[in-house]
Amino acid sequence: MLLAIVLGLSLLGCANPPPHSSPAAGSSTSQSSEPAARTGPKRVVAAIQGSPISPYAKIDATNSERGNGELGGLVHAGLTVTDLAGQMQPRMGGAVPTIDNGLWKLNPDGTMETTWKIRPGAEWQDGTPLTTDDLVFTMQVVRDREGELARFRERAYSFIDTVEAIDKQTITVKWKQPFIEADRLFSDRVGPPLPKHLLEADYREDKSTLLQLPFWGANFVGLGPYKIKEWERGVRIVVQANDRYLLGRPKIDEIELKTVPDANTIMANLLGESVDVLVGRSLSLDQIVELRQRMPNMQVQTPLTSLLVLNPQLLEPDPAILLNVNFRKAMMYAIDRQQMADTIDYGLVPIAHGPVNPTLRDGQEIDSSLVKYEFDPRKSAQMIEALGYTKGSDGFYHDAAGQLLKIEIRTTQSEINPKTMFASSDFLKRAGIEIDPVIIPLQLVNDQKYRSAFPGMIVNGGGQGEDPLGSFHSREARTPENNYAGSNRSRYMNPQLDALTDRYLTTIAYGPRMDLAREISRHVTENLPILPLIFDTWPSAASGKLVNVGASQNGGMSTWNAHEWDVK
Repeated sequence: MLLAIVLGLSLLGCANPPPHSSPAAGSSTSQSSEPAARTGPKRVVAAIQGSPISPYAKIDATNSERGNGELGGLVHAGLTVTDLAGQMQPRMGGAVPTIDNGLWKLNPDGTMETTWKIRPGAEWQDGTPLTTDDLVFTMQVVRDREGELARFRERAYSFIDTVEAIDKQTITVKWKQPFIEADRLFSDRVGPPLPKHLLEADYREDKSTLLQLPFWGANFVGLGPYKIKEWERGVRIVVQANDRYLLGRPKIDEIELKTVPDANTIMANLLGESVDVLVGRSLSLDQIVELRQRMPNMQVQTPLTSLLVLNPQLLEPDPAILLNVNFRKAMMYAIDRQQMADTIDYGLVPIAHGPVNPTLRDGQEIDSSLVKYEFDPRKSAQMIEALGYTKGSDGFYHDAAGQLLKIEIRTTQSEINPKTMFASSDFLKRAGIEIDPVIIPLQLVNDQKYRSAFPGMIVNGGGQGEDPLGSFHSREARTPENNYAGSNRSRYMNPQLDALTDRYLTTIAYGPRMDLAREISRHVTENLPILPLIFDTWPSAASGKLVNVGASQNGGMSTWNAHEWDVK
């Protein structure tokens, strides 16, 4: 353990800083004796583990193919895009709608409107101008719930009333009620534009076969910085620079995405320098650390992607003491989360004090409201004993009737969850709480009733893509009435928190919304419906010769700014 801590801290000291978001100053002017390498086309080889189905969001309904989203960032673009800090940036559209710029309006009757303007010169890769006709058509297709088209479903669509093209460059969406993610419409993630001139006839003739068209694969025509040149499904995809791209021709002429299913093979390719960059989730943190040791010039980045927590069962738990918030606090004081971060994640990620990624703007805004629990075994013991427990000769706590204090902890067979479970269990055992660790069998992984009705606690990792502050609402509890679905795994139900959450999810102005976010965060960290442990990372790597690359929260290097990638 000590060796792992030292290794982790040393790696932390030498880890590369995040890349600058601005374009490179220019190509090298070195007086090299290899003019062909300097003057010829710039080409980059990327490795992906998955076999992408389409560059368009939601075609892969299960989101299971690693690299799909990153391919989309290369060949398609929305009116806006999400940068590495989680902020919306303009792309094919002008300003992102906000209350301050007047493009987001709240009406006295509780409805609202958002307006976008297409930037002059935006056009499809076949030269056809992008207009609001395309956006109206897009909303018609993605909101269609017939057959296979239902896979496009997004929460946002249920709040839309009407979509109106004001002119060829301006579109206004009217909403039935306030919705804080309305500005993400027509983005790279929610309803990216579809070309009406290429798809409308097929949609009107037979919408049931629309998603079977070659358009969604090798024949895709998008708005992005690269266009598809070759596509061998499961082998490779080659994209070439789009001369028509609105923000200017990309600096790299061609990118080849090689499908490499085996992580060890990807590792060997990076070490052999036959691959320049990872796209999509692939290597483990252990492999990335080894790669960094063996290739010091490799760019290694570790963005926070998942929050690892202990979910206590708060609906008929066994033992019932889990319902006592002071007992949950005692468990927090008993777990040395910093040691967990140092040993499991080599000290490259922080411990978690709350549910929001601390590197993002929202996480920084709410930090002052968090109740933080430092490792304090003595305080933990005092709190448990104050609840009437005493330690027996076996070193474990027993209640007044002599019943052993024992908790079952479950987790899935993912890469990091078992490590987290066993580390947490070890600290709780040291504190005097007997733990029964259970790895969920593969045949029960998709049994949502089994995974929801755990008796004690369960280790889970939560993605940071959706707003985590809405996760604790009673309507999200995994109950039979909800068909055991929802983000509230602990099944915590509190009317006060529900009311705060409802207000938060309908408050558009950022300042007032963050005031509510701080109240929610205070409630969550004070009442502990989850026991936050550490953040996880899906790391990435790129050759030292690449510039302007940055790691995605989904794993691999993000392609949100692929037009700015360059080669030294």
